[in-house]
Amino acid sequence: MRCDPTANTATLARNASEGTDRGLHSPSLTRRARVGKSVPRHRGVTLLELMLALALTSLVIVVIGMAIDLHLNALNIERTNVQETMVARAVLRTMANDLRNAVLYEPIDLSGVQEMVAGADLDSMDLGGETQEATGDRESTGDAGGSGDASGMEEADAMGMEEMGLGLDETALSNTADIAGTLEPTGVPGLFGNQYELQVDVSHLPRVDQYEAALSAMAEGLTPDIVSDVKTVAYFLNTDESSMVNVGMADTPMAVGSGIVRRQMDRAMTSFSAQSGTLDPSSGGGDLLAPEVNYLEFRYFDGLEWQFEWDSEEMGGLPVAVEITIGIDPTGGQDPGTLDATEANDLAMADMSEFMYRLVVHLPAAQPTALDEESLDAGSMEGMGL
Repeated sequence: MRCDPTANTATLARNASEGTDRGLHSPSLTRRARVGKSVPRHRGVTLLELMLALALTSLVIVVIGMAIDLHLNALNIERTNVQETMVARAVLRTMANDLRNAVLYEPIDLSGVQEMVAGADLDSMDLGGETQEATGDRESTGDAGGSGDASGMEEADAMGMEEMGLGLDETALSNTADIAGTLEPTGVPGLFGNQYELQVDVSHLPRVDQYEAALSAMAEGLTPDIVSDVKTVAYFLNTDESSMVNVGMADTPMAVGSGIVRRQMDRAMTSFSAQSGTLDPSSGGGDLLAPEVNYLEFRYFDGLEWQFEWDSEEMGGLPVAVEITIGIDPTGGQDPGTLDATEANDLAMADMSEFMYRLVVHLPAAQPTALDEESLDAGSMEGMGL
């Protein structure tokens, strides 16, 4: 059978066209076209959006930092307040313990001795004699002797009082003039103070280590310090006037004009040194209690009113109560040069009453001042508003 070339050519052309159409409309190509159309196109971030995001992030970070700084400042303030309160409590407790152990001086009462001497003279006069003249002589002699003995006792009592410092009006206020710069003990034990300084004689039993120090000094051939139970304690601020006193400072340096000083001396040893002329002013060093204290004030209550000065020699005893007021330095003993301007301004504008601490100490050994009838009448009239 013969093939027609023309027919074959037409058949091939028709098959080729059908194959091309079949390839264009195949399911795989249609699926690929559909998948390409369903995938979204990602758009980039603009410069404005980027700057806005960075600004918001920075703002959030700044707010968080401010909150942390505010919390730390509040925590630091509370910690400082707690430390100031602890310092004030420790200082006031130390001063209160010394005041409660104050020694009350009571002069020797010789009235009983005088009455006994006068009674002995009367008994000798009652023995009598054989004659009225002798009796009269004995009576006159007894009277003279009795009066002489009585006057002698009074003179001796007066001399003793003068030696002890009692009854000297012209020197009564010298005990409270300069407590920080005076090491000589007073004539009688008691409490002596002005508005900013205080000195009190207290009774403290010696500690065991004090006896050991005295024994070791004796073993080494040195002159031991006398261990006694009566100490003279003084409180004052380390000011320019008191800079002559050696202050036993801690490791932290302290500027003159700040810090409360506690000075303790043995009364018997100091009295002996003062009488023998061997009292060394440089030996009366004090201990620094707290460098943060920059204010110190005292007031004394006599049972009727508050006073700014007390002298046991003049008043004849101890005050009923003592009010202690101390001020804490808000810088906490820091160097003012290390503070920045903001902290310095805040401290300058702060109310100083917030840093003041007060304590009223009752003295158990004190006796209230006896009031006369005129004072009672005046007080009752004043209480009734007349």
